[in-house]
Amino acid sequence: MEGSPMGIIEDNSEFLANDSVLGGDLNGYEWIRLADIKCLEGAKVFADEIKADDVTQGNLGNCYFVSALSKLAEKPERVKNLFESLEVSYDGKYKVKMLKDGIWTSILVDDMIPSKEGELVFGYSRANDLWVPLVEKAAAKKFGSYKRLESGHAIEPMADMTGAATMRLKPTDEICWSYLLEAE
Repeated sequence: MEGSPMGIIEDNSEFLANDSVLGGDLNGYEWIRLADIKCLEGAKVFADEIKADDVTQGNLGNCYFVSALSKLAEKPERVKNLFESLEVSYDGKYKVKMLKDGIWTSILVDDMIPSKEGELVFGYSRANDLWVPLVEKAAAKKFGSYKRLESGHAIEPMADMTGAATMRLKPTDEICWSYLLEAE
């Protein structure tokens, strides 16, 4: 990302904490600041160690997105590069960098996250770090709603978060079986 021209920093005026940004049939959640969620008291943007196993899918049908976050977490510096600041923002505003139309863009998000009974309902980290719901919210803002994050291929968010070229492989049955048999 260094040396790349940075796109426009987006404001939050069109992505306010309400049911319209959830999209479709996603509704009935309350919006709460991350700092007010009990299990996140004293949480950091990043725990002491970023681990792929900590990334967890919530009630949103975006397993492809969560798997891309998990894969990205195998390279913690890549995750940290998505954020302009690595510290907790006491005003609740974060800038998350992603590719948008081929240009690195800083997407401004607040820390108002959908919840139910004081618990996160979408993506979260088992280590209680804040980066997972913040990156998910930035992607939802980029695409216009959380609902638009449902269904996809992991190569799409991976390209958006790394700038790297991606491709989908379609291995033949023979190749798949050879890998499976090798693993026995």
